[in-house]
Amino acid sequence: MIVQNIIDTVAEVKEQLQLELNHPYVKRFVHHPMIDEDKLLYLCSFLQHTSVEEEQLKDYVVSVMLVQIGLDTHDLVSIKPVKNDHQLLQERQLTVLAGLYYSSLYYYYLSKNGSLQLMNETASAIKNINVEKMKYYKRQYHSVDDVMRSLFVVEAALIESVCSHFKEEEWKVLLTHAAFIKRLIHEKMAYINYGTSKLFDQLKSCLSIHTNDEHQNVMETVEKYINDSRKIIERLNSSLYFNKELKVNLDELIRSTRDD
Repeated sequence: MIVQNIIDTVAEVKEQLQLELNHPYVKRFVHHPMIDEDKLLYLCSFLQHTSVEEEQLKDYVVSVMLVQIGLDTHDLVSIKPVKNDHQLLQERQLTVLAGLYYSSLYYYYLSKNGSLQLMNETASAIKNINVEKMKYYKRQYHSVDDVMRSLFVVEAALIESVCSHFKEEEWKVLLTHAAFIKRLIHEKMAYINYGTSKLFDQLKSCLSIHTNDEHQNVMETVEKYINDSRKIIERLNSSLYFNKELKVNLDELIRSTRDD
């Protein structure tokens, strides 16, 4: 099997994703969804490491990324009451339908290759993500660890399902913690720049902080989890072999957590 350059593989998968996302009806009502470039690189790099043929690799990645985009699209739906605002209600309903449309396309791509087992594993990951998101929105947590475990599932379950399917434990640990750190950094920067973050609000509630030190205490909690995951990535980063692009991505991730 001729292994394609990872840059070309990522570009071709991204192009296919954009074709699927450009559904004319959906585009009329929903902002064009963002493609998570890091997860795209992670999945392409991992599957290129396996014995999967190039075309099958692309179908796998497109299917999983469409699920991710569908789930991300649902996060755009406001949970505030709409009352008699029919336009807002319609936009909300169409956003939900768009998310379902993107997610449902993964059945098509996986069924093309008869990948029923991976389909089941991905479906299980979707179920787990939705369960954890409900906890997240309803604030059904008793500890900081509960919050972080839930966020880890939301951010990493899809990648975990693909790595588990191929029984690649070290890759699973590496990529899931990389995705987790990315999300923690995103939440941290949102809190620093805008003074608000869903994660930080959850942590404040669990820590029962009502003092002037709440900012420092919550920030230290997040930093602890970032550092713990960074150590895991550093260990595997030196023991696994991967392409240059992924190596650069992970090195930059490690460096960014140290600079903070």
